Amino acid sequence: MTCTGELQLTVVFSTTPDDVYMSWLDSESHALFTGKEVHIEPRVGSTFSAGDGYITGTIEELNPVTDIVMKWRTTEFPEGSPDSRLAFHLEDIGGGTRLFLTQTGLPDDQVEDYREGWREHYFEPMQVFFSDED
Repeated sequence: MTCTGELQLTVVFSTTPDDVYMSWLDSESHALFTGKEVHIEPRVGSTFSAGDGYITGTIEELNPVTDIVMKWRTTEFPEGSPDSRLAFHLEDIGGGTRLFLTQTGLPDDQVEDYREGWREHYFEPMQVFFSDED
């Protein structure tokens, strides 16, 4: 099994980049928009888990309000495969935030499943979460 799969997604939220950044890195807020247990700390080198343990990884880089980079994997990655690299870039678009997601090193046969998973389990619930904050 090779892990050369890559995906790129873009989504817009009706809130500030700071809100998206802080909510992603806060266990309670992250759990509110996913509906699953999350353990995360906003600190480079810290490990995290999300989706009731389905997702695990390590925070590699943080650039406050604009960038989050993580090593990331799910329980569906083949045994012995490396973690993928997940990068978020947040851009202020005046009255909202554009989030750019780039993920590399995915198992080749799972890319489309993760593309749909990001939309269904993260982006759509986050749209609701941030629209309810008003």
